Amino acid sequence: MENFDLKQKLLLKTMQKDFDLAFETKALKNDELIKMLKYFVMKFESIR
Repeated sequence: MENFDLKQKLLLKTMQKDFDLAFETKALKNDELIKMLKYFVMKFESIR
């Protein structure tokens, strides 16, 4: 269970970095943001 929490925290940190980068570069349009969110949700679910 401890390993899971670590994985989760690492994933969330990675997601945060990706989103920060995306917003900094203003590379995201709305549909790209939605795709990105769906991708992260799927990735997150697959860990559980």
